[in-house]
Amino acid sequence: MKKILYMILGCISVGLGAAGVVIPVLPTVPFLMFAAFCFAGSSKKLDRWFKNTKLYKENLADFAAGRGMTKKTKCRIMTSVTLLMSVGFIMMGLKGIVFGCVVLGGVFGVTLMLWICIQFWLFPLNFMSTLYFFFGLAQALTGYAAWVFERQENFTVRREDYPHIGANPKRLVVYFFRMGYVRRKAFEEAERTGAEVYEIKAAERTEGTVGFWWCGRYGMHRWAMPIQPVTVDLTAYEHVTLCSPIWVFTLAAPVRAFCQAAAGKIREADYVLVHFNPSRYENAADEMDRLLGLKRTGLRSFACQMGRYREVAKKTPGEISA
Repeated sequence: MKKILYMILGCISVGLGAAGVVIPVLPTVPFLMFAAFCFAGSSKKLDRWFKNTKLYKENLADFAAGRGMTKKTKCRIMTSVTLLMSVGFIMMGLKGIVFGCVVLGGVFGVTLMLWICIQFWLFPLNFMSTLYFFFGLAQALTGYAAWVFERQENFTVRREDYPHIGANPKRLVVYFFRMGYVRRKAFEEAERTGAEVYEIKAAERTEGTVGFWWCGRYGMHRWAMPIQPVTVDLTAYEHVTLCSPIWVFTLAAPVRAFCQAAAGKIREADYVLVHFNPSRYENAADEMDRLLGLKRTGLRSFACQMGRYREVAKKTPGEISA
């Protein structure tokens, strides 16, 4: 009875292993290894037959002999997997299924790295396995980055959720945003103080993945990005709050351009900074002081990861003077 069970399990494993040759979601070698184990413990005839099959020789013979998979086998598996994954990416991308693309890329990368780690444990280090490991790592990181971008692109803030904005005509909140995180903090500040709001609008593209890289270029060079003409009378307000994201560890380029245009027109100001890393970025606040020609009355700095905020700095006027 035990031998019959082994024979049945071995035949099923052979079928699954054969399917795994062309279907990326099914692993080939583990099923073939289990089939070899079952046949060895149940039938010498099946064991000899299995070891003489092309499926065994091309996918398991070198592995069982301690030599790992051949370069030809690795390249064939990687090519077929990559092509099929690419088809999935393209089809879901055309349908706008961003989350599916993220999951597909992340799962592919993680499973590839796990499989290569098993090879590192079983066999000596070699160039091909190392190359595939870093390929899987790149796939996993790309999947994670795509997931982050997808969350950022779908982060929304509605003005109607903040009914007290505009109740105090003597205060103004000025903000620039790409993903919505800064806008939320700007609306919260305006809701708290009753201030009016004014959005800085860039004259160049800042949206989407292309905009991300374009903004990064401005951030690295510390340039001021062209903005649309400032249409608000800044001299009419007693206090202005500037809300800015951080680009490449410094002040966002459109906010830099706004500060240059607003120099000498703002009486009193405090700043709200929103960024990814848990730093205070006082360098950005100091730059706004210098460009505006004043000394800020306050600084609030928030680390934000996909809509979750954590305040890392809050300085009062007394602390700033000190």
